[in-house]
Amino acid sequence: MEKKLIFDFGCNEGQNFNYFLEKADYVVGVEANPYLIKGLLEKFSKPINDGRLFIENKALLNTEKDIDFFVSKKSTVLSQVSLPKKLDDWNKINIISQTPNNLIRKYLNKLYITKVFYIKIDVECSDYIVLKDIIDNSIIPQNLSIEMQDPNIINLLLQTPYKSIKFMDGIDIGKIIKKITLTNKEGKNKEIIFKRHSSGPFGDDIPSEWYGMESLIPYFLNNGCGWKDIHCCIDNKIYGKTIVYKKQIHAQGFGYHCKKIIPSFIKMLNNKFR
Repeated sequence: MEKKLIFDFGCNEGQNFNYFLEKADYVVGVEANPYLIKGLLEKFSKPINDGRLFIENKALLNTEKDIDFFVSKKSTVLSQVSLPKKLDDWNKINIISQTPNNLIRKYLNKLYITKVFYIKIDVECSDYIVLKDIIDNSIIPQNLSIEMQDPNIINLLLQTPYKSIKFMDGIDIGKIIKKITLTNKEGKNKEIIFKRHSSGPFGDDIPSEWYGMESLIPYFLNNGCGWKDIHCCIDNKIYGKTIVYKKQIHAQGFGYHCKKIIPSFIKMLNNKFR
């Protein structure tokens, strides 16, 4: 049986590593903030020395060059490549960017693996860029999750062969899904505690129903974008009741939906007709 490989794009302080190492044989953590790398290398020295965990200090973009990176003075999870509005709250440094598809292929070749088990995408302000680069280069992991801050992400996901989706509200991770008992890669039960700023579980470990792709647009029309993750799986699952659009939602937030969701929906329909 082929080994399982997970990519943690935007690994921050490694909040997901213990969980991912239970689910896969190898984990690649990618973090753009160089001030976090020393802590990662020290805290996770054992799996690194065992050859199971790899750390890459790179920003993920659709280009490979030196770029400006803005480190937040308030929280490490807010650091980003995009130009912030209030520069006084940020320190500008210079780092190296890399395309996600090149980095992925590097480790597939290095570890003699043909496909990726799971990719988690949570790179502040650059999620769409990362996802587009992966899809444009025909990299479709068995499982994928991405934070839904940009409605254009919906358009990209509808162009993929993913069949099943789940939705995870970021608030639920801290309030509801603090710990789970899962089956690890060796088939044993293991209790995992999710720390602050963790992305939480993925796939079948999420304690909620699977939906078909037809529920993707109605879900975000009803709930809007924001701190919400879409979890995708290439396999057919047993689905819950299809999510439908609730017209009464717009009575409370019509302006928001018109500005954030509906233009993207119309664009997607136009592309389909063309």
